[in-house]
Amino acid sequence: MKKYNDKAKEELLCIGISEEEHARKQVQMHNLAKSIAKQMARKLANKSGEMFSYNTAFLGKMHCEADGSLEIVTIEKFIDGSPFVKYMNNTGDIDRELPTAAVEKAEALAHFSYVISKQKFLLVDIQGIGFQLCDPEIASADLMTKEDDEDKLNFCIGNLSTKAIDNFFGQHKCNQYCNTLALKKFVKVSL
Repeated sequence: MKKYNDKAKEELLCIGISEEEHARKQVQMHNLAKSIAKQMARKLANKSGEMFSYNTAFLGKMHCEADGSLEIVTIEKFIDGSPFVKYMNNTGDIDRELPTAAVEKAEALAHFSYVISKQKFLLVDIQGIGFQLCDPEIASADLMTKEDDEDKLNFCIGNLSTKAIDNFFGQHKCNQYCNTLALKKFVKVSL
């Protein structure tokens, strides 16, 4: 279970998004990441060993007995074990110090997300224990969208937009998993 700390609440207030609206975006983003990982695993079935996966995430509301307020939380199944590993952060930086096969699969997962989204977004912040991932982030080429004549943030406050996409593709070298998936090579998005 994850709830918003005071710093996160201030950040949300500054950009004009409620905790509940942001938590809904987190759950949607998490479940999108889950779908992408499943699609990649299906395409690589029986070719590449264990593949990454995400559990389902949920939005929750907790009643605080002390003051009667409601706390907005996101909930996902606890991943038991260690070590907790961050294969890639939300800036698109890849940790090359980790075991090669896992890092290559994480890179291929990010690259795959960009291809199947028709270059609209990149799955980043790929982290977890072993091949069980949690708490993803999406970098969207379009940071904002118009909704009811208002600008709305795409995905979550960790969306570093084309900065993360450019950073990832500036470092990424297609590997055996990208090649097996027949992923098109990309270079930086913006100048």
